[in-house]
Amino acid sequence: MKKILTCLLVVASIFAAESLVAKLLQCPKCGYEYEEGQAVCPHCGKPLASPAPADAPAPVAAPPVTAEVVSQEIADTLKSQNNEGPAMIILRARNTLALLKLSPTADTKRTAELLAAIAAAENKLRDTEKPCFACRGTGQKTYSLVDMRGEMRQQQSAPGATGGGCPVCDGRGKLHAHTSQNVIIAEMTSASQNYERQQQSRGWENIGGIWIPQGISAGLTLRQKAALKSS
Repeated sequence: MKKILTCLLVVASIFAAESLVAKLLQCPKCGYEYEEGQAVCPHCGKPLASPAPADAPAPVAAPPVTAEVVSQEIADTLKSQNNEGPAMIILRARNTLALLKLSPTADTKRTAELLAAIAAAENKLRDTEKPCFACRGTGQKTYSLVDMRGEMRQQQSAPGATGGGCPVCDGRGKLHAHTSQNVIIAEMTSASQNYERQQQSRGWENIGGIWIPQGISAGLTLRQKAALKSS
């Protein structure tokens, strides 16, 4: 038992000595040992240099928004004009225009295409078409005839007949109508929710209302972030 206690004391003294040595430094002028963290040598009064802090790992630069990413977004936006509503087209085009600000190269042609897509979608969102009240959407002209019995009857012109188109809608079967502000707000809100779900499923992140690829934000400058928020 005595031997075991002796061994434990020896081991403890070794650890204590190692800890003491690790905390002691030597004055470069007089060689006096001093504890780490002291600013002045307690023996000769020489100012002591603080140990240099360990170098922090360099931050990993985020990948830039490449031209390929922007080109794909532009292609998807222009393609969406054929199968999506105007509200969603507006959101896609605006987001892609913001990404163009982060692209390493400017593309005035693509910018013009996106602006044209936004303008067309906004017009379509404001101006809708409703079935013509006169021809009930048929586009045909209605004639009033008196039959052999002297009774009034109505008859529509045959499709394609010369001059047989509805005079109210000019044979189109539809009339232009302005969309109310409440309807526009409702459609934009619904489209925003759908667009947010789509971007989240892609793993993209929202910076100032603009969706960008994951991991890009860490490498953005303050000027780039401000440009996104102003988009």
